[in-house]
Amino acid sequence: MEFSNWVGVIASARVPAELAQKIQAATYKAAATPKVQARMQALSYEPLREQTLSELSQSLNAEFERNATIVKTFNIQP
Repeated sequence: MEFSNWVGVIASARVPAELAQKIQAATYKAAATPKVQARMQALSYEPLREQTLSELSQSLNAEFERNATIVKTFNIQP
């Protein structure tokens, strides 16, 4: 089993698509700065992989499904 950390910005599904795209563009722009890149590297984070909003949604859903399977398999309780 392999796990990794990731960092993201998540907003309500009610946020208009145009605003979500602006937030996404600003996030990628900030993440590309040398200061942020150096900090991410110091924390051993992998380089940011840019995704469309649709790709990110698919990735999150796949991660949720994977984790739900683990929780059910090992009967993990809160």
